[in-house]
Amino acid sequence: MALRYALTAFNGVANEHSARQSLMTDDDYDTFLKAMWNGIRSAGNTRTKYGQIPRLLVSVIYKPKEEFQFSNLADYISLSATNGKLEKEWSGPGDFKVDLSILIRRLKEQADKILRIEYCISPDLTVSPLFDELAQKVEVEDLNFDGFARASDKS
Repeated sequence: MALRYALTAFNGVANEHSARQSLMTDDDYDTFLKAMWNGIRSAGNTRTKYGQIPRLLVSVIYKPKEEFQFSNLADYISLSATNGKLEKEWSGPGDFKVDLSILIRRLKEQADKILRIEYCISPDLTVSPLFDELAQKVEVEDLNFDGFARASDKS
């Protein structure tokens, strides 16, 4: 039996201690994020990866020497139906919206430890609230790897 549609979350940490040991630079990290986003899509030419599309990427860059870290950011994200379908009937991103309210609240609570928040959102994903709401507390950057204008960007 195959899944009709699945949304899978994963997380990782690139910490300054390991980066120093491996000689990883900020440019290396930027390249890594872009490669992660684009690599998922380009890996779709194999049977096991067919149809995989990146939907949301969130990178929290902490202030230098800050030892605080969030755990799995996906724990602070929830999904809800947009069209009345049951969750097990969802077959694409049009069937749900992503609620970042708890994540945004948690990021605001720890803003004094955060240097910058970088994110990328697939243009076919409905997300609210957007990270722009955090811009009063921390630097926020839309990486926009796909180069699409957001609904809020269109006038």
